[in-house]
Amino acid sequence: MGALIKILSREQEKLNYKARMTQIQFTSLAKRLNRTVLLKELASLEYFVDINKSSTCNITEVKKWLINGWNTEYLLRINAINLEEDALRNSLQWAFP
Repeated sequence: MGALIKILSREQEKLNYKARMTQIQFTSLAKRLNRTVLLKELASLEYFVDINKSSTCNITEVKKWLINGWNTEYLLRINAINLEEDALRNSLQWAFP
C-alpha cells in the first residue's frame, strides 16, 4: 500500500510540476505581449476583416453561453483554492451542468 501511495505522490508531483511550468510560461507570455499591438495586427488580418455575423446568430444566446463558461471557470478556480480532497472532487461534478 505504501508503494502505491508513493507512486501516486510522484504522479501528482509530476502533474503539479507540469501545471506550474505551464502557468509560468503563460505568465511570461502575458508580460511580453503588447495588447494594443496584437489587436492592430489581428485587425489587419484578412481572415478577421472578412468575418460576417450569421443571419441566425443570436447575440443574447452567445452572451448567455459566454457568461456561463466564465462562471464555470471561476467556480473551478475558487473551488481549487477553498476545497480539499473529497470536497474538491465532488464539487467538480456540479461545475459542468
